[in-house]
Amino acid sequence: MEVLGFGSHFIIDGFQADAGRLADEAIVVAGLEQLAAGLEPGNRTATVRLPFFDGVSAAVVLAESYLALHTFRDRRILSIDLFSRKNIDTQDIVVQTGDRFAVGRFESHLSSRAKVFPHDTDAILKRLNGDRGYVATRLDNTLLAQ
Repeated sequence: MEVLGFGSHFIIDGFQADAGRLADEAIVVAGLEQLAAGLEPGNRTATVRLPFFDGVSAAVVLAESYLALHTFRDRRILSIDLFSRKNIDTQDIVVQTGDRFAVGRFESHLSSRAKVFPHDTDAILKRLNGDRGYVATRLDNTLLAQ
């Protein structure tokens, strides 16, 4: 099994987003699938999703890409973890995300290598659950208030 994939790894954090849109599973999944279709048109597997009391986590795994989206309604934040061996238009991804979730502010990070996302549904669910906890901690602004 391949452990590392080489390509673009793009992390987007969105703040001051619309809480209603972040909590709506249909909007979250549609947004993720729209981004996936832009990366690899016609080449997709099923979307895996986990609804939570405060938002949604979902992932789409493609042949040469993966996307994971975590939303947190009460904090009005979201995070997208995207990896692709294809060329990606980071500006287009930010614009689509901003439009869909009415995001007020973005932070992003682009690197050139990432771990490969699992393809097995149980492994995807496990990874989504763990990544959600990491994102919630990473974006916890109360840790900065002293």
